[in-house]
Amino acid sequence: TSLGTPIYDNKIGQVISIVDANSQSFMGYETAYSFALKEEFNVSTSGNYTQGKSYWFVPEGKEEAIYRHHIINPMTGYPENHYRSVTIISNTFDASIVDALSTALTNMTLEDGLLLKENLLKNNPNYDLDILYLSQTGLEMGDYQLTVTATSDIGGTLSTEEGVNIVYEA
Repeated sequence: TSLGTPIYDNKIGQVISIVDANSQSFMGYETAYSFALKEEFNVSTSGNYTQGKSYWFVPEGKEEAIYRHHIINPMTGYPENHYRSVTIISNTFDASIVDALSTALTNMTLEDGLLLKENLLKNNPNYDLDILYLSQTGLEMGDYQLTVTATSDIGGTLSTEEGVNIVYEA
């Protein structure tokens, strides 16, 4: 996002930008996508980057490398690498629930995350919940593609930076 992008716009509300921590620019990191929220909201993003302290390694007895970061799957003892980050937005779920969900969904597949969302909303029919997954293909720095998988367009305000794909899931 450019330096001139406002953080609040009277027409669309609070502008929130999610960065790609692998891409450094003038003021830190480059934005992968943005959205705006006008009403009261709770939002939380959890991601698999830890300011340069993450690394790839091959665990003993395994064939595939794992990207080691700070969100650990308690079932395996290792991090999952489904996404770069997961953002949860809700006007109705408590902020602590939104925060817990963004961390938990980092360790879940897309299908499991969408099923969890469906079940949460089935049990809370007057609630809302949007999920934005930022995923990366390509392992080498500078040779990767970012994709945002979103459960909504956040009231028409969701936008990606040039070169970032967007896919919508129910």
